[in-house]
Amino acid sequence: MSKSFQIQLQRPASEIIAEAHATAQRKGVRFEGDTANGRFSGLGLEGHYTIEGNTLSVEVTQKPLLLSWSMIETAVKGYFSG
Repeated sequence: MSKSFQIQLQRPASEIIAEAHATAQRKGVRFEGDTANGRFSGLGLEGHYTIEGNTLSVEVTQKPLLLSWSMIETAVKGYFSG
């Protein structure tokens, strides 16, 4: 089961992706991508994202069984909102 959600970007995508990459690296999460699209995996979580204009769309394709979708969405939004 996967889940998708969107985030409205309040800053330039280049800043948000740079911060997301740095945060992922500190936490041992693999993060590959740019201001158009990318993917992430680690800590039992996998997914991908795309950016169009000021909208970042995220699809989480795998999550740890014991974590709720709301917890996952909050955590992922934290990566991309700086």
